[in-house]
Amino acid sequence: MSVPSGTPLLLEHLPYISHRSESTSSGALLIVYGSGEVGVIPLNDTTRAIRPFTTGLLLTEPDEDSSPEARFFLYDVQIPENEFIWVHQLQFLPREDTSGLHPPSILRLSPDKRYLMVSSVLHAGQESIVVYRIMQHASGYIQLVLAYSDLSMSFIDVCFSPDSRAIAAVPRRYPTLIFLLSLPLAASTREQELVQSAQLMAEQERVSHFARPVGPLTVLGPARGVFDRPLEIRRIECNECHMGEQSFDFITWGGDTMAEYCLWKVARLEAQSASGAFEHQCCYYPRLIGNVTDEAWLMNENNPKSTILEAKLQDDEVLFITKRSKFDSEGGIGMQGGIARYGEKVDISASYVWYLIAGENSAEPVHPSQVHAKWMHPLLLGNCPSSCLLLENIGVFEFVDQGFGSAFQQKNQDFCKGVRALTQVGEYTRFWAHKNGSVHVMSVLPHTPAKHPSWRDAVYAMKGEREAYAEVASRIGYSIQNIQCRYSSCAIEGLYRGKKGKKDSVIKVGRCPVDTIVGVHMYTCAMCDHALMKPLACQACMRVAYCSVACQQKHWNEHKADCDREAER
Repeated sequence: MSVPSGTPLLLEHLPYISHRSESTSSGALLIVYGSGEVGVIPLNDTTRAIRPFTTGLLLTEPDEDSSPEARFFLYDVQIPENEFIWVHQLQFLPREDTSGLHPPSILRLSPDKRYLMVSSVLHAGQESIVVYRIMQHASGYIQLVLAYSDLSMSFIDVCFSPDSRAIAAVPRRYPTLIFLLSLPLAASTREQELVQSAQLMAEQERVSHFARPVGPLTVLGPARGVFDRPLEIRRIECNECHMGEQSFDFITWGGDTMAEYCLWKVARLEAQSASGAFEHQCCYYPRLIGNVTDEAWLMNENNPKSTILEAKLQDDEVLFITKRSKFDSEGGIGMQGGIARYGEKVDISASYVWYLIAGENSAEPVHPSQVHAKWMHPLLLGNCPSSCLLLENIGVFEFVDQGFGSAFQQKNQDFCKGVRALTQVGEYTRFWAHKNGSVHVMSVLPHTPAKHPSWRDAVYAMKGEREAYAEVASRIGYSIQNIQCRYSSCAIEGLYRGKKGKKDSVIKVGRCPVDTIVGVHMYTCAMCDHALMKPLACQACMRVAYCSVACQQKHWNEHKADCDREAER
């Protein structure tokens, strides 16, 4: 099978995948296409471009005048089609105009990279959200095994928990709550026993059901926001690199123009409830990106507006992608960092530095759906985490240390215009997927221990050291001359203080109720086996359910004998 022509939607590194043909395995890449194909690319000398001299595109020119520390060369190599291994076919839904397939609104890999979550796929006859476990058999065969499914319409947004043992979902009917649902293959022994017990009880019920081996279900909320109203949640993200007690677990936001968000800390207690399930304790911290709580001033249509498009947590750092308008300076889409540290003294703050990435007056306007953020490491320039922003048809921007950033790979316009997904493996290798379906590897040579400063060291280094650092960085595609950020100094706090003559602040913390439920199942149609949101039960025996009268009539000849016996009891 050739590489699909569909747009790549996800490209991630699976470090635990091994290969019998390799003495030392570097894992594999997982790639998901808009056409539904899921594949893996084993990482070997070919796919990592260890020897790219004959097949690769050299992106740097030889420079004998440069210092030995700066003589790094960057190659771009397209990975051959015969290196792809296809492992699954997702059934995405067709568009109404038959022009193709609907891309999933949710496509996530768990923090431990062993689960894949996909929404808007056809499963059990319904538009569903499914979670697959990525399994590798002893023979080396890789398979996606179904771990959980539910109707897509049930939830507004879903993510994994930081420990990858559960999913956190915002139910559409109750957007002020978070459902924390344990996955079956990751649940503890006690939790599995509770689920099995609930399944046995469910089998004794009179109406047919779709048994889902998941749970227990922990319900968090409702919480109250900065303005003391129930906190309505539209998006949720987990901490992708949870380092312990000082890390928050989740961040949620609503998408309004006041840029309100909330950080959640969920503690699993050692004690168990009367049902046998583990109890949880939850604290939440609602905040505004701008510390202004004058609601009337924020709601005024003539005053500055900020909207959170994406938010990412990693350890005690938070990244915001926001859209600004009606500021004194140019608005548009930008990014800013912050601190989110939990402990005896909670430290939560968003940096005043807002880095404009795509201006509202630019020649090519950027739609929020074209913006993708993720945590990465800089290519070659040290191992400190950096937040990476991918803007379709524009390119990649990396943000380091909350106040410094740089565009990446401005020398290769095919990369800037075509990149749709990227990931990094180690210090010297970056993989990226082109919108035409091909996958490339950018490899920095030689692979020698770095003698140059890391990104953060160079930011605060002396002028001479910074020039040497910029020389190395520019050779591999970074625009270090722009490292001093072009940020808007007119933060909302400053504008409010200037117009109102006073400073405002937000200090708010709350505890929300936590309930645990064991045994969550869905009724199914006895004829077509579709999962049902509104089951129509047989009124004679109350033993089976249907999705419609038509299915009930079709099933009557098969059901009649059982129905008569049940009615006689």
